[in-house]
Amino acid sequence: MAASRTPRSFAEGRPVAGSPGGGNGGRTDGAPTATLEGLAPLISEDRLTRLIHDGLDLRPLRPTLNNVLAATSNVHCCADDVARAVAQDQVLSIRLLRLANSSAYSRGRSVDCLKEAIQRIGIHEVRSLVTTLALAEQCQGGPGSGLDPRLFWEHSVACGLAASALAKLRRCPDVDQFFLWGLLHDVGRVILLERVPEEYAEVCERAQELELPLEVVEPRLLHLDHCDVLDHVLRHWQFPTEFITPVASHHRSVAGMRRLRPADADRAATIALADRIVHALLLGSSGNDALYPLEPLLDHLGLSGNAVGAIPDDITEETKNLKYAMLARAHEDEWPNVAADLRASLGVPLHPMVVGPGTVVNPCQMLASRLAAGQTDTAPNLGIIWMADAKAADSLVARYELVENEAGCGPLPVLAVCGTGRLHETWSGLQHRPHVVLHCPVRIRTLVGSVRHLLSL
Repeated sequence: MAASRTPRSFAEGRPVAGSPGGGNGGRTDGAPTATLEGLAPLISEDRLTRLIHDGLDLRPLRPTLNNVLAATSNVHCCADDVARAVAQDQVLSIRLLRLANSSAYSRGRSVDCLKEAIQRIGIHEVRSLVTTLALAEQCQGGPGSGLDPRLFWEHSVACGLAASALAKLRRCPDVDQFFLWGLLHDVGRVILLERVPEEYAEVCERAQELELPLEVVEPRLLHLDHCDVLDHVLRHWQFPTEFITPVASHHRSVAGMRRLRPADADRAATIALADRIVHALLLGSSGNDALYPLEPLLDHLGLSGNAVGAIPDDITEETKNLKYAMLARAHEDEWPNVAADLRASLGVPLHPMVVGPGTVVNPCQMLASRLAAGQTDTAPNLGIIWMADAKAADSLVARYELVENEAGCGPLPVLAVCGTGRLHETWSGLQHRPHVVLHCPVRIRTLVGSVRHLLSL
């Protein structure tokens, strides 16, 4: 393909400075502040907090869920007490048995009675799971929310599995807890959607319009983000602080996490890393389709890209199995498939050539693998460069061009995604070919739109 003499550069789908129209960044701290500052709150913080708490007080639970929560609130509660409460609900009984025998909790021998299942999972974890299921029943989605309940819980299950896998890799003593943290991490969005549906639908619309992650827009329009709401909810349900802090801190910056107790910082970073991996793998959706860098969290946790290399494939398969066990869905074809839908939206098959800083795992590599057509012997039709840091841009472009020349397939149009920092407005590293430059965090649909544009050239 001949390179265009007119460079095509976009930031989050918009022309960057140097092209007509100017541009803005894609990072949280480099967001279009003038536009964000123009957003007025839709509700007062006091009223939102009151609605959240009133809703939790008044929310009707199925009798079985209520009985389980009551039983597990008793300091003298034992597995027999919980088993008696669970046994009144066939569906809940099946869910707990399947969960106890799943890859998240399996210890070799399968269990076939509720008491053993509860002993394996743990009474505290059963309470957490039942709370999650109670909240899941309230999640109906809705016009403008961008939240399909099936995809939301697929995302949650995948995050639980990824968090558990990362905890095992780091030899954490409380691996099972990480699964529950991953499962719960975005429940604040369910509460917001249930308690203030019109306001939250507008939050989703504004975030999509501005091409920003939801957690950036939420505090502007609601005073609180979904992590703050989750904190309120879990305190209301009398969860201990040491359980709440990690799961309610997963959107903090690494610097912000380091202000927590070291154990809480590591746990929050693990949940955040699991969340980012699952976003890149397109496993379900939390209503916030955004791509984030992994490297700052990997560095904080002392993990290398090589070390976590097997996790993406493992959790993709485990999620496929576990989501049906937990949610008792009978037919796989009832579920939408985010990756398949985005792949189809490209119009032509994607055969990417991805170059990164050398680590096995990077978000672009994972995302590209999910969007790719599958044939490994087909010549590439798009170059993708993952820049973990803007400072490495020139060296990575040089590396990409070397790989492209060796493959004899260029010059290809290129999508460059920058994880940390910002490329200078006058940067011209890809000026000789059609290209798009995006900065993280970037909405995945924006990124897919850029891929579609480049494939059409």
